[in-house]
Amino acid sequence: MSIPEDTAASILAKCGRFCCLCRRYRPVWMQVHHIIERSNGGSDEPDNLIAICITCHIDVHTKCPFTRRFTPAELKAHRNAVYELVAKGALIPPEDDYSPQLISDNAQARTSAQSFLKATETKPLLPEALDLLIAAANHPSGYFVFFKVIGGCILNAGNRQFLSEWTARKEATYREAVNQLLVAGLVRAQTDKVYLVTHEGYLMADDLAALQDTDTQPG
Repeated sequence: MSIPEDTAASILAKCGRFCCLCRRYRPVWMQVHHIIERSNGGSDEPDNLIAICITCHIDVHTKCPFTRRFTPAELKAHRNAVYELVAKGALIPPEDDYSPQLISDNAQARTSAQSFLKATETKPLLPEALDLLIAAANHPSGYFVFFKVIGGCILNAGNRQFLSEWTARKEATYREAVNQLLVAGLVRAQTDKVYLVTHEGYLMADDLAALQDTDTQPG
């Protein structure tokens, strides 16, 4: 059974769709999490709920040796702090010109929100763009190469070859994919052949990976 819609809406409104943990503005990446899980007796009451982005949701459920996990008291403290900041007007969502006005000095929230809004202003990123971004971000080098050769193109990210079976149509699709990543600020051109994943690009790749895993995570 899911959290009642009116309850979830109230939680998201109080935080202004800022993640209560990383405090980034994540308008369409938010989930409402049970602080004490249902399986442990937790309820759907607002005091037992916190709005967090999908990346932080994965972190809350992750168990790492020699580290301190989030306690219910800590989660509530983070949540209440964000509620207070939003109520005071100290956290303001980005404007239409992609210039987020965050009274708190939160550069990570500013750049991440800016990239996502730019990327989805007119149309969603192509699947090829997302696939290319993930491949580059998941490799220690953090870059991909794209350049013309006689009879085709080279497009490699990490250990993957994206245009091993070249056609003009495939090349056109991937050129548009690279352009989308550049416009969104998710990659930057180091040379005319080499493109590096940006900080915002790594954040987006983390979110995409979290989306793939989130259905397997408990409330």
